[in-house]
Amino acid sequence: MSGRYAGLSNTVLNLRHEYARWLPKTLVKAGLKTLPSILGIPAGELDTTTELARHPVTALFVAGAEDKITPVADVEKLHALAASGSEFIVVPDATHEAMTYFFTDLVPPVLTWLSGKGRQGNPIDSDAGADGGIPSQ
Repeated sequence: MSGRYAGLSNTVLNLRHEYARWLPKTLVKAGLKTLPSILGIPAGELDTTTELARHPVTALFVAGAEDKITPVADVEKLHALAASGSEFIVVPDATHEAMTYFFTDLVPPVLTWLSGKGRQGNPIDSDAGADGGIPSQ
């Protein structure tokens, strides 16, 4: 779905596809169109890509390699818009729902990033386990 908050729309449609295929897509799209007026905010404020482009921040992005709700490619786009010093971790084998099972593996790289000692601009991948990355499960 294109529009001023396509990222959010795509995520909502992905959720519908994975968990509620019985729900008519047209109904979901109609709901998405009315969301800004229901929330009382401009549509652009619902789009993280628009907000990051306007106001880049330094952030740590985490995505599951098998995530169908918020695919790695979508998170990569956000990472590309973020301020310098942002990092991107891809958790091998993780789906959106299973990310909580990887928290023990995520603690070291997250703490490293929070302490300011992260590897600026470099993704942390499954081969980086010895130096703070996420080992393959």
